[in-house]
Amino acid sequence: GTNCQPTGTAKNCVYADFANFIRGYPTRWRDVRVSRTNEVNFGIYKNFKITERWKTQLRGEAFNVLNHTRFGGPNTDPGSSQFGVVAPAQVNEPRVIQFAFKATF
Repeated sequence: GTNCQPTGTAKNCVYADFANFIRGYPTRWRDVRVSRTNEVNFGIYKNFKITERWKTQLRGEAFNVLNHTRFGGPNTDPGSSQFGVVAPAQVNEPRVIQFAFKATF
């Protein structure tokens, strides 16, 4: 066992060379991953030729159609009280739907 007496190798059960045992943690850990991107994007286009010179296009697009939420990675700061916690904030855009009309001549 360890001699935890002031006259032993440890003073108050803390070794004098404790600083030699502190490990420096990297800012990024290669084994920690964020959740995958799980989005479905959809677009539909219809071209109309009115005359030889006039052309139109009707377009509808939807991004993140299924409205899947993606969160950021966990906190990797070992000195933080939030270590390993994933913030509940959404990092991707929610469902976006847009329509467009284009005319060329």
